[in-house]
Amino acid sequence: MADTRDGREEQAHHAERRQRQRELAEALARGDEPEPDPDLEAVDADDLAAVESDLDALSYPATGEVVVERVGDRELTTAERTYTVGDLISDSGRVRFDSPQTIRARLAQPTVAAALRRITQAVGTVEALSDREIDERLVAYERTFRELVAVAPGDYEDAIQVVTEWVLDVVRENERVPSSRAVRRRAAVYCRANGYEFGEDSWLSV
Repeated sequence: MADTRDGREEQAHHAERRQRQRELAEALARGDEPEPDPDLEAVDADDLAAVESDLDALSYPATGEVVVERVGDRELTTAERTYTVGDLISDSGRVRFDSPQTIRARLAQPTVAAALRRITQAVGTVEALSDREIDERLVAYERTFRELVAVAPGDYEDAIQVVTEWVLDVVRENERVPSSRAVRRRAAVYCRANGYEFGEDSWLSV
């Protein structure tokens, strides 16, 4: 890439995105980010390992389009149902992943992944939104959904669906993508309305 202002800004954007996704993956590994109870929707470990092995062969950053083309038909089994990777990852060319570990972390929580796929498909049609803004919003939305899994373990599927539908309504009706803060606030409203408490230091406390 030529050493121009645009080139330097693009490189900085890639570095920032890699850092955000790396921090999320590392936080998940440490247990800092909320993870679902193993009994809720554990994906077969061998299925995940097989997919990650195939993902290792890709060049990163890799778009959702490339990921789905490579492993979209691969199956991931939970106690309740079987998904394909294509059910959980959008084939959008505007969304990029910086490592196979980031994709694996997404696939490990099918309810979260499926919701993000729906949102990704919708926000990809908002032409005024840059790829950078899409990345930032999706990272924040993912954290919000993971927080809902931890805060509302008995109703997390319903909670994520409610928030997802709200996001999609905003996109359809207003042709804009809600901010991270707005989505966190909507998730907090759901939790309070259904008797789920969270601390002042929670991601949902806005």
